[in-house]
Amino acid sequence: MDEQVDEPVAAVELAEIGPGMTAEAAFRHIAQRCGAEIDAHLAFVLDRDDPEGPHKARVWLRRLVTALDAFGPILKRRATAGLRDEAKAIFRELGKLRDRDVMMARLDAADVSPKLRDASARLREKVRMRLRERNAVLFSPVMLRAVDEGALFRTGPAALVLRAGPVDDIAVEALDLAWETCAKQKADLRRLPPEVLHGFRKRLKTLRYLSEFFAPFLIAQGA
Repeated sequence: MDEQVDEPVAAVELAEIGPGMTAEAAFRHIAQRCGAEIDAHLAFVLDRDDPEGPHKARVWLRRLVTALDAFGPILKRRATAGLRDEAKAIFRELGKLRDRDVMMARLDAADVSPKLRDASARLREKVRMRLRERNAVLFSPVMLRAVDEGALFRTGPAALVLRAGPVDDIAVEALDLAWETCAKQKADLRRLPPEVLHGFRKRLKTLRYLSEFFAPFLIAQGA
């Protein structure tokens, strides 16, 4: 299925953004958006059977991890490593639902037996139980509190300069690296083994997410 990202599903007060915004303010903005989306879609997963819940929750978890990596120069490595690990653990749990939902969507109604439908329902409840056991709904609130309190930010002299400076340097470096990583794929995409093609698609997603993250800070509104 093609990846679709809707407008924010949760009403969140976000700071006005645009060119010249500091790196710290830009990260706060991105983290707040990601956190709100993850929170809303996880709640959707726990309350409804709609396959868009696991899909979109995974999209925003991946986006958050991309942002944590991009802003590494101003973030504490150990603190962000913990967030990345938890985000990926939740991502993997949701992946079990996503895989099943994709499989079910590809089947004709006549091919979906009661046994398969029951197995899918049991899997959904099992994943929900595991998400509740790890308190997945607290992931975004805990992450956003750490951002609000400044617990994620480096405090060394060089990091303080980067935090207070425009986001441009961090954005350009992250985008250049993502582009170079994608550009290394020289082979004909039609002939790539599935696992190699999957890795390339993931690298393209990283480039896409970074482009969407940084565009408001690098491009004047209305230009």
